[in-house]
Amino acid sequence: MSKKFNYIFVVILGTFTFLTAISYSLGDLQTSQGKIFNDFYADYDFEIGGSTDHSTFQYDYDSSGIYNVTWDVNNSSPGYWQEDIDTRLTSNPSGLGFNFGIGTHAPIWVFTNLTLGDTVPIAVDGIGDKPFNVSDEQSINFPGFGSLDIWILQDTTFPLRIAWYEKSTGLLINGTFPNFLDSYNLTLTATNMFSHYSGGGIPGYSLFVFVPLVLIITYAIIRKQKPKLK
Repeated sequence: MSKKFNYIFVVILGTFTFLTAISYSLGDLQTSQGKIFNDFYADYDFEIGGSTDHSTFQYDYDSSGIYNVTWDVNNSSPGYWQEDIDTRLTSNPSGLGFNFGIGTHAPIWVFTNLTLGDTVPIAVDGIGDKPFNVSDEQSINFPGFGSLDIWILQDTTFPLRIAWYEKSTGLLINGTFPNFLDSYNLTLTATNMFSHYSGGGIPGYSLFVFVPLVLIITYAIIRKQKPKLK
């Protein structure tokens, strides 16, 4: 292997390492939410009237800032709509399972730049938009996902209706929402949004393993190119 080839290899390897670091530091768990919605899904236990059903929200890219959303409960009569990630507004609903209202705001995610005291509109099944107040922030240990930092949002008209949204993604973790006669609850059970959490650990955990390994290899190659003293 020639010195020129080794030099080029080292440059490529170093560049790849740098770009990988940038990708992780500015990647999926930051406030640029457009990076996390394509092919995103979230499974929830949907509890209402004493019974619990399995439900899934699925997001697929449509066009500039617009995502197609499917909400399926027990694999029957799904609802469809579109969401604008710049405004959280929904549009073009269809399907028997859609009941969040037309022109309402996304039900399972909020913007990540919230502050205490903010009022956030959230679409509620069977009612439409309801105003929720950002009343608190906490760190919790959520089963299956480990330690999470959350915003606590409280229904302004029914204070006992509380929803938890994860801070760095805006995703709904657990929430109780008013319904026509009572309320329903959504509890997160699975999602691909936390892929960099390594099961609830440090975001970008694999970076701490990958980058040092690449740097060691690069250093070894550079050392090999040094002329030996005679």
